[in-house]
Amino acid sequence: MSDYCMLAYAEVDGVRTFRDTQIWEFHERLLAEGGAHVFRDGSIRDGEAFLRMAKDPSVAFFVAYVQGKVAGVVWLNRRQARWAQCSYFTFREFWGVHATGLGRHCLRELLHLRDGSKKFMLDMLLGLTPVDNRAAVLFALRCGWKRQGVLPCGVFDAATGESQPAVIFTATRGDLQ
Repeated sequence: MSDYCMLAYAEVDGVRTFRDTQIWEFHERLLAEGGAHVFRDGSIRDGEAFLRMAKDPSVAFFVAYVQGKVAGVVWLNRRQARWAQCSYFTFREFWGVHATGLGRHCLRELLHLRDGSKKFMLDMLLGLTPVDNRAAVLFALRCGWKRQGVLPCGVFDAATGESQPAVIFTATRGDLQ
């Protein structure tokens, strides 16, 4: 049995798989651990905005676990055709070996999601990481993402009011063999 798993934030028979306060607390923990840069574009400024994002029907939101403990969250948005943009953060307690193993596990799980007719839902994931976040760039590579290049104005930095270059990554089932 794997040390890693993901659970979808969804509604099952009218009941959410996580309480609103739990989702809010994930955001608070992210901020407490110095992770505000995850939302450097200014799109998520507080727990309420984070909860709205998690509940947005166009977002697939997952809670990631290591050995039964909440280790972070993963979400897919900007879905088009058979690809989606993937974002995630891992809580500090799980940085290192567990973060890489969890990252690889989540990529595999996301790329093996199937629809009601048992067909793969996604053929590719896309990720954007600010060029100046060297640790995140290296982490993505360790997890199995493939660097495709740099977008000159790939991410917006609300603090500076300017767009910044971003490394563009992709992951496909074939990349994870």
